[in-house]
Amino acid sequence: MSGHAGKGEVDNRFVSRADPPQNRANQNATQTADDREFEAAKAEYEASSHDETAGVRYVTRLAEMRDQVWRIYAETGDKAAASNQAAPIDEALRKHPMPRSVDSRKLKQLLIGEWNSPRHTYVFRADGTYGAYGVSNEQRIKWRIDGNEFIDDFSRGPIILLDRNRFIYAFGEGVMVYDRANDSEAEPVATPASAVLVDASGQPVAKNSGRGNGNVKVTFTDGHSKMFSKDGKCLDPKVSSKGYVGWIHYTHLEPRGSAMGETW
Repeated sequence: MSGHAGKGEVDNRFVSRADPPQNRANQNATQTADDREFEAAKAEYEASSHDETAGVRYVTRLAEMRDQVWRIYAETGDKAAASNQAAPIDEALRKHPMPRSVDSRKLKQLLIGEWNSPRHTYVFRADGTYGAYGVSNEQRIKWRIDGNEFIDDFSRGPIILLDRNRFIYAFGEGVMVYDRANDSEAEPVATPASAVLVDASGQPVAKNSGRGNGNVKVTFTDGHSKMFSKDGKCLDPKVSSKGYVGWIHYTHLEPRGSAMGETW
């Protein structure tokens, strides 16, 4: 029996089993549902107050939709369909950059750490360099944030979203998207960034005030802060290069002002 199909016959070897009609119908239904969700998100934002909270909620929702598009691509392999669906989402994202007046220092602290791109895991370091996980120092790329703009050796663009989970900025005619390299169900661990002495009202104790004691206030890499003492008997707080915090705590002062009963 011949291995070739005759004229007018169908050779089942060449009928795609990866994309039968039912699968194509499911994909079309999914695409239609995604389109409706996109239009609903746009309508919700247009009806909002357009304040910062509404903007963050909108771009976060767009980012989630974009993730869904590329998850479907990973399952189907239909890159053209995924690109077509992602294009209007990317266009909408580019229209909503963070304000120029955003706190760039806080953004820098948020960016430090490991981030996943579609191809690599990148490590953004506090020294202003980043590179694919495991690359040598010579291969690192310099980065910085100026206002709301991310800048490295090869690109620059306004930051659209940078939080504990995602980093998105405008790049060329599209967007660059990173996801934090942590368990998606877990909160990223914030580490101590600075430690200062503050007085009873929470104001920093000036070094030239004649007072060297106070309470310890630690600020973390995600921007939140925490008090670690209440009695005002602390001195010389420090944060090590590995993120450990230490300070001197005393029980009383001798007549000449030296701390007694010191503990770290």
